Amino acid sequence: MTLVTETTDTMHDITVNLTPGLSPAVITVAGADRPGVSGAFFRVLSAYRVQLLDVEQSLFRGRLNLAALVGINADRADTLTEGLTETLKAYGQKVTVQLKGDLHFARPLSTHAVVVLGAPVTASHISRIGQTLADYGANIDTIRGIADYPVTGLELKVTVADPKPGGGVALRKALAELTREIGVDIAIERAGLVRRSKRLICFDCDSTLITGEVIEMLASYAGKEAEVAAVTERAMRGELDFEQSLRERVATLKGLDVSVIDQVANAIQLTPGARTTIRTLKRMGYKTAVVSGGFIQVL
Repeated sequence: MTLVTETTDTMHDITVNLTPGLSPAVITVAGADRPGVSGAFFRVLSAYRVQLLDVEQSLFRGRLNLAALVGINADRADTLTEGLTETLKAYGQKVTVQLKGDLHFARPLSTHAVVVLGAPVTASHISRIGQTLADYGANIDTIRGIADYPVTGLELKVTVADPKPGGGVALRKALAELTREIGVDIAIERAGLVRRSKRLICFDCDSTLITGEVIEMLASYAGKEAEVAAVTERAMRGELDFEQSLRERVATLKGLDVSVIDQVANAIQLTPGARTTIRTLKRMGYKTAVVSGGFIQVL
């Protein structure tokens, strides 16, 4: 059992619905998940006529975390704590009741979502991402896993220092630079309903949905891999624009039998997770499309 008293002046007010005569408190329960824990928790709260203001329950790898912002009779805080502790001890749970002398806070809505994908994702990666967010005044509100095979995916809900549209531009650029440096994919976008209202998802093909570059695979059949690689390198240095580099690379394939395209199409390998991603998006009602400057026969 832990009973903590704390006063804070930095929180926003959401306790306007608190019943007169009750004091706000935060109650947390943690332990191995077992059937009946939530029922027992609310049964004790009911016996003490507790008012619920906010509740959140999560399960992580068999570990339960249950938290509630409540209104309680401050004079009965100790007996409530004892009652919860005794009741939930049989379920292997640890109970904490945190009283706030002047509790005025809201759970702010995160302004942005950051998605991290990698194989693997390490603690070092998240440390670097967290430091970058902190450098730009962004706070990590929540982290949750969204995928574990064939790549690890994490979603970070964050609040940036400047929530106005465009306020996260500098952070976005910093994360784009970081993703190249540490070798995991990092995407950031504004949170909210707009993020959930998308219905068309477009993918690149080469080195995105498939693991290779079709034009390089064709060049290998023509024995022109080195020439194509040289053109690509010039384009990467900014010496050629996309159209110029495409025309030069395709020119190296002159004389190649058209049947080779079918051979290459049969040899392509999907990127790990591509099947699952498309299948999941379709099941969720999204339309999917491929946008590419490559060969339509392969697409």
